[in-house]
Amino acid sequence: MSPHWRLALWYAAWICVGAAPVGVVVWSLYGAVYAGAFLYGVVMGAASFVSIAATVSMLTAPSKVWQGLGMAFFAARYGFVAAALGIPAYAGLWPLAPMLFGFAAVYVAENVVLLPGVSRVLGSTRAKRATDVRPRRKKLERRIVER
Repeated sequence: MSPHWRLALWYAAWICVGAAPVGVVVWSLYGAVYAGAFLYGVVMGAASFVSIAATVSMLTAPSKVWQGLGMAFFAARYGFVAAALGIPAYAGLWPLAPMLFGFAAVYVAENVVLLPGVSRVLGSTRAKRATDVRPRRKKLERRIVER
């Protein structure tokens, strides 16, 4: 399994595990319909996030056919999100705010969970690069003498 698939599935699993207690709290405060709408938004957000791994797999494939499919899949992801959130909202199947909150919470949690890891990776890469480079000379002070 490639690293981006492992990261996407690990993240989606943790988000779903973390959303379950929030769904229980929403259920106890507002009822089953609101909790269902919230969890639907979370699942759609997680599905959208996992589809990023599929897109990366296609875009990094050596075949031009797969790369073309990856570009089409990238655009189709937004259509999927628009349909998955727009159709229930337009049809009035359940409350809109909890569904959108659940979807947005996935992307906020993505930043909270993934950015520290990216910082660690970039930081170790920069530190390694800094040790490889020969030491720089100190910048000399430049003075202008008026005559």
